[in-house]
Amino acid sequence: MAQSLQINRSGKIINSQFWDAGRKRWNGHRAFKTVDHHHVSCYSPEVGHDDCDIMIVGCADGRWYVEDNWGGDAKGADKVWNPFNKDTPEPFSLRPKM
Repeated sequence: MAQSLQINRSGKIINSQFWDAGRKRWNGHRAFKTVDHHHVSCYSPEVGHDDCDIMIVGCADGRWYVEDNWGGDAKGADKVWNPFNKDTPEPFSLRPKM
C-alpha cells in the first residue's frame, strides 16, 4: 500500500505519517528530528498586546526553523512554520554557517 504524502507550497514533501489527526497538527518533533528549541513569547496584560509564542527549533542534522507554536501568532509571516496548517510551507529557513 502506498503511503499518502502531503506536498506543501515549496514542493517539499512531508510524509503524512507525521500528521496527528487527533491534535490536528503536524508532529514536527518526529518529522524533523528536533533536538532543541527556544521560545520567544509575549504574555502582556496591556490592552492591544496579544499573547504569542514563537519557537526557534533545532534539528539533529543542524537545520533550524521558526515555528508558530500556537498556530495563529505569525499569520502572514513568510518562513514561519505553522504546524496546524497541512499546507504549511517548508519550515527550514535558517541554515548553519559551515
